[in-house]
Amino acid sequence: MRLEKSRDKLGEARFFLARLSEVPDPRKLPNRFAPNYYFSAFLNAGYSTIKFVEAEVKIRLRQENPPKSKSNRQYEEWKKTWRDALADDEEKRCWDSLTQEGGLRAREVHVERTKTATKEKMIPLESFPNDNVDSRQKQEYEAYYSMRQQVAPFYPGIQATKDETSRSRFAVRTDITLSVLEHYTEMGGSFQRIVEICEKQAALLESFICHFERLLP
Repeated sequence: MRLEKSRDKLGEARFFLARLSEVPDPRKLPNRFAPNYYFSAFLNAGYSTIKFVEAEVKIRLRQENPPKSKSNRQYEEWKKTWRDALADDEEKRCWDSLTQEGGLRAREVHVERTKTATKEKMIPLESFPNDNVDSRQKQEYEAYYSMRQQVAPFYPGIQATKDETSRSRFAVRTDITLSVLEHYTEMGGSFQRIVEICEKQAALLESFICHFERLLP
């Protein structure tokens, strides 16, 4: 049985994960609160995914006409089987941070904004904005550096770098880098990148859904 509503909710969580993973456009003033907002939205969508699974599974079990208490018990047994089978303590900590009182999501919703730290990272321009050669933004950057090549002889202050002169529309090679901030938070006693935490949780949510889809009649 495919849990369509649960998978739709997982898609919502992945939407916010994609926003967290985006390289910011350096031409725009960044919203410094955006990573916190997207992280909060991801945590809530992730937890909501679990609740959707619970609702869909119990509805399906009750269609088989067992007492309500029996379907509830069956769901809890299946959930425990999945949780106990997690590969390592890191996966369990990651899952518990999403589901347990005192975890990241519960504190974010009920207590206070998640405490984060930032670390500056330099990335090559070729990593921005994406790997799609037809990207409008990438074409704009190609035009910009082509312009620099052409006007450099007349304006000594504008010099193309060695690698810029070898740029082509389909192969971007440059020494120019962009400064971006990576966001970290504490989980299980260590600081981890927020994007990596969310990626792990999204993978666990996918596994959780698949577990029940295999078991349901």
